[in-house]
Amino acid sequence: MIPPSLLLAGGALAATLPPVERALDPGTPVHIASTCGVVSLIGWDLDRVLLAAEVEDRVRDVGVRQTRQGLRVAVRAPGGGEERCAWLALRVPRDAVVTVLTDSADLEASQLSGELSFHTISGDLDAVGRLRRLSAVSVGGAVDLLLGETEVTVQTDWGPVDIRAGRGARVDAATVSAPLYVASPAIERLQIASDSGDLRYVGGLLSGGRIAAETRAGAIRGELSPDISAAVRLESFAGALESDFEPDREEPGLLDMGSSMSLVTGGGEGSVWFSSLSGDVELRKR
Repeated sequence: MIPPSLLLAGGALAATLPPVERALDPGTPVHIASTCGVVSLIGWDLDRVLLAAEVEDRVRDVGVRQTRQGLRVAVRAPGGGEERCAWLALRVPRDAVVTVLTDSADLEASQLSGELSFHTISGDLDAVGRLRRLSAVSVGGAVDLLLGETEVTVQTDWGPVDIRAGRGARVDAATVSAPLYVASPAIERLQIASDSGDLRYVGGLLSGGRIAAETRAGAIRGELSPDISAAVRLESFAGALESDFEPDREEPGLLDMGSSMSLVTGGGEGSVWFSSLSGDVELRKR
């Protein structure tokens, strides 16, 4: 949010810029670029973009211009590689296609139903809404999502991921070392992976849906609705396997290293696959 004071941390002065409003033809993409600070996006029912901005001292301005590629909003800092922060609050059409690029600026998004793409080095993402599609790529920023029947793609290195999606959502998320959590009443497709971070899914599975979780050194925990219908396979090379569902078959791994567990619940229409190289794998009933 835009800070209430004009005196920022470290004593740097800030200035409030005059509001800028631009008409936006339906389907026109919106591109936003900033370095540090906050970008706040709120959807509304008007075909217009309204920008309010507060910028750190010596930021040149916040440019708003129409191009062939769409409407571009960019914070223009001084030369010499100096980074100056800006706090941007934008009203955009609810169903807009929006791309946000930042170095360390956080993104807050709400009341959107279109498509949102966020690329950052260390900025956090906090999004709430019934978006059609959301993608996020971050090195160290945290991702916190509360969504509907959304197609979600998330990739982080060490930023934690928390995704709470609606029924019928499709989620593909990966981290290197951060914990990754996903919840849904009944997901259609879930693919989660990590190198050393722990993975957890809580929820159900649509008929014919698919859940796959894979990690090298992390643990995997699934807390599934007891009435799911799926063929299930659990695997770990060096970790323990535990299941509240009665297994149909348990097998030792190659050269008695590791083990696998297979079972079928309901009619077996969907599939669940959990695999860890060295972490424990748990399957629990909710």
